[in-house]
Amino acid sequence: MRTSFLLFLLIVSCLPFHSSALSFSVILQAAKSALTFIETIVDVFTTSEEEKQLEDLTKEMSSLKQNLRTELNSLLATLHENSYKTVLTVHTDKIESCEKDYFNYVSSSSNATWNYLKKCNNIIDSVRTLSKYLYGEAIFASPPLFDLYKDKGVCDGCAIDNIFKYLFADLVVGCTIASTIELLEHGPNMKLYENDCKHRMSKVKEYVKSLYHDCAISSCKTFHKRVQELVMDSSPTSPKDLYENLSGIYPWFNFLVFQFSLGGKATASGNFSIAYDGGHWISGYQYDIFFFDANLQIKKEKEIYPLTIEVHEKFYEGHYLGNSIMAESMAAGSTFRIFQGFAQKTNNLFSCNSGSSGNVVYIRGDESSEYRNIGTSDTLFPRVSVLYCILCFVFVLVN
Repeated sequence: MRTSFLLFLLIVSCLPFHSSALSFSVILQAAKSALTFIETIVDVFTTSEEEKQLEDLTKEMSSLKQNLRTELNSLLATLHENSYKTVLTVHTDKIESCEKDYFNYVSSSSNATWNYLKKCNNIIDSVRTLSKYLYGEAIFASPPLFDLYKDKGVCDGCAIDNIFKYLFADLVVGCTIASTIELLEHGPNMKLYENDCKHRMSKVKEYVKSLYHDCAISSCKTFHKRVQELVMDSSPTSPKDLYENLSGIYPWFNFLVFQFSLGGKATASGNFSIAYDGGHWISGYQYDIFFFDANLQIKKEKEIYPLTIEVHEKFYEGHYLGNSIMAESMAAGSTFRIFQGFAQKTNNLFSCNSGSSGNVVYIRGDESSEYRNIGTSDTLFPRVSVLYCILCFVFVLVN
């Protein structure tokens, strides 16, 4: 994900020298899901050539862990596998103890602070142990760590995302400390720990991709029901509010959310495959939700896979597209508002066939080349067909 690092370079070039820590903060705030977070960190860690960059990154990881600590403690407390609880606690405590010694050393390097820091020269053992659980290895006879946050095969997105972020942040901190000690003890040519860390981080990234792919498939089974539960529990107040709630539950999806008055409906066309769920009535408005693989991005620039979404102006109230960018237009005299975007790849990693609720529909690109209703109500004929019928009727009258 080189785009994230290029963004980092752009921000750095536009800010004063002293604000490099702020640059990391800006990037990490934009990395909403654990996957984008990990991809961003892997890019930064593998391309950083200065100790100062890793120091700033480590400070950001430390701040993130402080924000997630309460959540992590709660999630660990729910683990039925005490073996995981014990092992994770031992190694995160080790890293956090060494983290203090590391910051003491970089803020004031002296023989005293160095003597404390070099006592952490075995921290790589904790890094290696944490990384194993983060890329799917199991402890003893237990299932993989993240399988413990599934209910009947359906992933708990919020729990999985937060644990990944916290433990991966610990992994990054441990790697920085191990690499720093290696540098100080053996010089710049010794990069055994650094290379080991890069390899392990890459394995974690690939595992998260695989896990989120599987979670996306299983989520389709209960998506409509889960959204209805969300509506009852929190009653989102706007398309953006609903989008953010959905993104927290399903970090493996991107969403396009449309808001209508009663009778409104969004229809899609193009060769970009997308899932659709409609029929949600929230605080006097109807909501239609399109969703697709979070690894994909929809942009305005023309690409191979176009997506067009059409809404009737009479019923349209608002929308929120998250990180997707679509051109919005409305032809003179038309009653339809058009949103158009493009993707470099089609959305073929998961298939949301109609589940038990019958509301989630998966629209394959090659099936959505005409304008049609893709929800649960009656199919709309393409406008070309309607025009053809009118012309035929006029022809009969004239003759």
